[in-house]
Amino acid sequence: MTTALDRLRADALAIYRAAIAGADPESALLAALRHEPPPPAAWIIAAGKAAHPMARAALTHADSVGIAVRGGLVVAPEGSPSLDPRLRQVAG
Repeated sequence: MTTALDRLRADALAIYRAAIAGADPESALLAALRHEPPPPAAWIIAAGKAAHPMARAALTHADSVGIAVRGGLVVAPEGSPSLDPRLRQVAG
């Protein structure tokens, strides 16, 4: 039998999961880029804790719509794995 507390717990978990998904930088950037006309070429620059997911989203979008990535810079926390040979990565 489902109790009121079980329903409240399920609602709280659903709200929490929606908030986490809504704050995902990769998904947010992909959604934003879908509304922009693609340039023929671009440089990718990303910095901060969300640098990796943002750069990954930019690369995914560029590759999917035919944007030539000329290069770029990712400033990410030290020890972060390299994303793509087109992007230079530095610790910061």
